[in-house]
Amino acid sequence: MAELVFNTNNQSIINQSVSVIVLFLSFSMSKEKKKYKQNYNDTTLEMVVQLVKDGGISMRKAALAYGIPRSTIQDKVNGRTEIAARSGPKPVLSTTEEARIVEWCLEMAKIGYPRTRFELLHIVKKILDDDGRQTKFRDNLPGKDWYYSFKSRHPEISERTPNDLGKERAMVSPFKIKKWFEDFTKYMTEEVEGGMDILKDPSRLYNADESGFPLCPKTSKVLTMRGSKQVYNFSSSDKTQITVLACTSATAHYIPPMIVYPGVRFKYNPLEGFEDAILGRSINGWMDSDLFLTWLRETFLPHIKARKVSLPVVLFVDGHSTHISLEANEFSRRENFVMYCLQQHASHIMQQLSRFMFVFFP
Repeated sequence: MAELVFNTNNQSIINQSVSVIVLFLSFSMSKEKKKYKQNYNDTTLEMVVQLVKDGGISMRKAALAYGIPRSTIQDKVNGRTEIAARSGPKPVLSTTEEARIVEWCLEMAKIGYPRTRFELLHIVKKILDDDGRQTKFRDNLPGKDWYYSFKSRHPEISERTPNDLGKERAMVSPFKIKKWFEDFTKYMTEEVEGGMDILKDPSRLYNADESGFPLCPKTSKVLTMRGSKQVYNFSSSDKTQITVLACTSATAHYIPPMIVYPGVRFKYNPLEGFEDAILGRSINGWMDSDLFLTWLRETFLPHIKARKVSLPVVLFVDGHSTHISLEANEFSRRENFVMYCLQQHASHIMQQLSRFMFVFFP
């Protein structure tokens, strides 16, 4: 009888323990933080935050009505985090900086010069280096993980494999020239306000081009014995040159040229006798994106404004990387002028400065 009572008491204790555990688990689950699936955007969040600040709605009601966590609303209202802030690791670039890169990519694609992944990543590196920011990336150059995350944040950008042109197909043809003019007209019509009026005014059409003058000319032919298989001659392997950037309008408004000399410091004035020109310096005398931007900002734009040329104007350039940098693109848009690239492999036909000015220089 005692054994039976003992077993009954044990079973009762076990049942009570199980009940306590079930109640504890139920209480814990009921207290578990509700997880939200983000189904709102920054515009909605900004609107809700403003409503709360104006006293039009409480945080609790706003969270229920718009599906936004109350803690998120509270952080934005109190200014602890920005509207566009996201959870997780601190981003390498700000939202504004990424938007600049996206706009540059799309703009280059519109004018027929889409940029590559390599160029995009180096644009990011330049932004980080110029600002003095140190990141986990080696030499501040992002890798593929950052690149794919960037693409997922900006689905309007798509990476495509271009159709490679063989030598025969890359050769200029009347069809390609005609197609370029059609694309240019479409761009001016759809992307530039009053674009067709610009095309009717030659004073608003400018062309810029560069030409390099090597400081070590190519070796001339030499006389040797007939049948010689190998002929040598002493020459310099120096690749330095002097680069001249010229620009003029269709009405012969000449912009002062920039002359780029190799070297950084000079004990003499390289422009003596030609003070109207602009001095540029680079290690090897070649044009780079910083020098081109300097010329746009300090020479091209001031001179067309001094002449009171109606803006916007069009500046035709070739597709060299120095002309289509992120900074140059942003500067042209900010200052209300259009930079448009000429047809690839057609500078000998369409680049007027090459045809009628630099052609006289060997």
